[in-house]
Amino acid sequence: MRSRILIISIIGFINNVFAQTAYVTNSTDNTLSVIDIATNNIVTTINVGNTPSGVEVIENGTKVFFTNRNNNTISIIETVNNTVTNTISVGNLPIAICSNAVGNKIYVSNNGGGSVSVINIATNNVIATIPVFTNPRGLVMHPDETKVYVAGFTNFVAVLDAITDTVSTYISLGANTSPQGIAISPDGSLLYVATLGSDTVTIVDTMTNSVIDTIAVGDAPHGINFTPDGSKIYVSNAWEDTVSVIDAATNSVINTISVGDNPIGISFDPDGSRCFVTNALENTVNIIDTDLEIVIGTITVGNGPVAFGNFISPYEQPLSITSYVNESDILIYPNPSNGKFTIENNLLISFKLEIYDTVGKCIYTTDLSSSKTTIDLSPMSKGIYLLKINSEKGILNKKIIIQ
Repeated sequence: MRSRILIISIIGFINNVFAQTAYVTNSTDNTLSVIDIATNNIVTTINVGNTPSGVEVIENGTKVFFTNRNNNTISIIETVNNTVTNTISVGNLPIAICSNAVGNKIYVSNNGGGSVSVINIATNNVIATIPVFTNPRGLVMHPDETKVYVAGFTNFVAVLDAITDTVSTYISLGANTSPQGIAISPDGSLLYVATLGSDTVTIVDTMTNSVIDTIAVGDAPHGINFTPDGSKIYVSNAWEDTVSVIDAATNSVINTISVGDNPIGISFDPDGSRCFVTNALENTVNIIDTDLEIVIGTITVGNGPVAFGNFISPYEQPLSITSYVNESDILIYPNPSNGKFTIENNLLISFKLEIYDTVGKCIYTTDLSSSKTTIDLSPMSKGIYLLKINSEKGILNKKIIIQ
């Protein structure tokens, strides 16, 4: 059984503070919700372009790209301060987006333009426009970054050469399949395509570019994503309000989970312990425990959340907190510990201590004013805790480990 992961967040005084963050595009009210997934609280809401939909957090976590569908643009957010730094014109009705690992080259499917825009982020210029087919939808990059796969509502997947930025071939998925989302196995050997028209997931061998299997799922599969370890595939069934869980070893559905109204986007926290699902007609994000395969929490966001793509940072991101004192002014030791640790307050000011678990439940709170305080968490399960300290000087967040 997985040890329960707990997080202790300290509000305080240093720049070297980190949080894992989800970026949810709200297509109806033209906003983007920024969620700290350690506490499941909305950090900020950013006004963006018209009908934001597709989103991609690059692998090093420093940038977020998202499409403004009815503005025919994509925008870029710097995650260090959650600020939109650039907006770039692309094709008609951009709907989905993917990037290479370093985020200097991105691909945007233009649903109304029948094309894919290729953008050089160093110059913020469109360097190629690749005609594909009518209504391109989801797209995904091969792990070796030599190919990009584009799902088309017209029953095909286009294979793009990411070196020359041209179409190398098309893969037929069969009549009335109407592909939506698309995911690739961690080793790059298999594509899994959410085929809305046939209520299936279609599996493609990337060596032969041929369909090798189909899996029956729920009604109108839309979003699709692998768990970080590649052992399972989660599929949102938009018209059935469920998520299908597929065992990647057997290519069979092992569970069906009820979620909110019209689920679309699916993304995982970095360790794969939780899956986040956007519910477009309920204005919520459901949190699924991937061990128990049940919904364990719900976050209310903006109107019409879509987040079609990878909307959670794969790494912890620095929070924009101003430094007022040195980290040595608040000491926590030993760390790791057996559950008993000391907080040493060299500032000699009072502060409020809170301890949270990863689903945002506060499990401990107290007011501290002494120079040294011993905290006993030994009854808690082993794992990571986040300590949160509020004071008049500011905020400090720090993780501790219980062994």
